[in-house]
Amino acid sequence: MGKINSRISQVRQQKLGITHYRWRTSRDERVRSTYRGREGDIIAWDDPPPDGHAGQPIRCRCTVEPYIDHLVDPDAPTPEEAVKIQDQQKREKSKLFKQPSGNFTIYDPAYPRVDPDISTPVRKAMVDLEKKIRSDALETGAFFDSDGKISLKRQGQPDRVAYTIGELRKNRGRAFTHNHPNGMSFSVADLEIAAEYQFAELRAVGPNYTHILTAPNGWPEAEELTRYADQSLQTVADEVRDQVRIGEVSSAVQSQEASHRHIRANALYNFMTKDHLMSILMIERGLH
Repeated sequence: MGKINSRISQVRQQKLGITHYRWRTSRDERVRSTYRGREGDIIAWDDPPPDGHAGQPIRCRCTVEPYIDHLVDPDAPTPEEAVKIQDQQKREKSKLFKQPSGNFTIYDPAYPRVDPDISTPVRKAMVDLEKKIRSDALETGAFFDSDGKISLKRQGQPDRVAYTIGELRKNRGRAFTHNHPNGMSFSVADLEIAAEYQFAELRAVGPNYTHILTAPNGWPEAEELTRYADQSLQTVADEVRDQVRIGEVSSAVQSQEASHRHIRANALYNFMTKDHLMSILMIERGLH
């Protein structure tokens, strides 16, 4: 219902000439960390966030409040001016954040950058493609043979790229890379599919980071990954929120950090309890 209501609001507001809205959350403990940071944000209907407008993502309880301040108060900023002011305030707030000495994270500008691993034909081929798609607004995914040749490539939507069961079976055991326009780490669905079809390597890239997951000794059952996903989500979100409060993590990267830790927690739990060897990396984009 939330998605339907959001779409109805969008159509009604745009017909009335309302071009922007304020993102409103339910303001309770169930609000996702991603959306908590958007409370009060002014957003253009023709420029949605990577995961959609308020109320449109799955199970999103957020609502839209039409931005009409300038119609009520002649001195109020226009929607476009309000967005500029909002963006400037966020930039200034980000500058005020000071990472405690000795606690550098992957998000810090001073964190050591690394060049991408191109030691094998398949990794070189994946890196070459990632350079082209990492900043795209739509997801693109590709499977690679061990010799670096693309066996299947497809462009999808801003939040997904889909393959048929037959295509996944045909590419079982191959390396797969794709871009996440929202800059997030792997989704639980990424892990499930990688485990089900025993990917040689799973990769996801965003504008600034590369996420890599390998399973040299084989993947656990896909069902096991799903089983623990919901159990760890709230715990990880709470941990990151606490670190933001005490100044160990910037609020600007709260969502990215929570996403990465959630996937890492699930991967570590399942791989280690099944005596598997796993390797999950989050590295900054190389300098090439």
